[in-house]
Amino acid sequence: MKVLPSLDDMSQVLQIGDYQLAPEELVARLKQYQLLPQLERELRIDQAIGSIACSEKESQFACEQFYQQRHLNSPEQRQQWHQQQGLSAVELIAFATRQLRINKFKTQTWGSQLESYFLKRKPDLDLYSFSILSLPEPGIAQELYYRLELGEQTFAEIAREHATDAERQTGGRIGPVPLGQLTPALARCLKSNPPGTLVPPFALGEGVVIVQVGEVKAARLDEPMRRQLLDELFEQWLTGQ
Repeated sequence: MKVLPSLDDMSQVLQIGDYQLAPEELVARLKQYQLLPQLERELRIDQAIGSIACSEKESQFACEQFYQQRHLNSPEQRQQWHQQQGLSAVELIAFATRQLRINKFKTQTWGSQLESYFLKRKPDLDLYSFSILSLPEPGIAQELYYRLELGEQTFAEIAREHATDAERQTGGRIGPVPLGQLTPALARCLKSNPPGTLVPPFALGEGVVIVQVGEVKAARLDEPMRRQLLDELFEQWLTGQ
């Protein structure tokens, strides 16, 4: 891919393989391939991080990582790559440090809000493990529920005999999974019953399910969670622009 000067005016032409695209044709192609929303998103991000700076050490480290990821280890390989891509050293620094500058923007903008946002989101972030058996008929579900309640069979045994393929492979075990990723009905069931509870059959989707509540693990505001919440706030800001 190269950017070439146009022969008939001062504009530039983008060459990709045998294709040469003038600005108006490039815009038409972006519309055709439905890439304009992605371009708009990236432009908004660039505008937001325009004032975010990286130190010389951070820039050098980012560029070195960029080269290593592409197995560009020698100066000759790197120079050849720059020529092929039509990318200057300054442009590479901007590209290689972009994610770091985005991360800095997230922290500067929402870092002080994380604790309160975490407390607001925590009920949906707590991790639940449970066993579930999906069945087509209420009558079958009630019969199997009684077997479980009386201890005649384990959940895993019944799952191997009656569950869907996905449930059969795990013995009906699901999780740990954040509560907010589950359907509202299933989330209410888990939240309103203590661990170990065998919940009577109830309608879910087009069938009936039996659920046994497992372990509940409280979400913590550790470093991975901080990154997840910063990503959420960043996406909310982007989509609300």
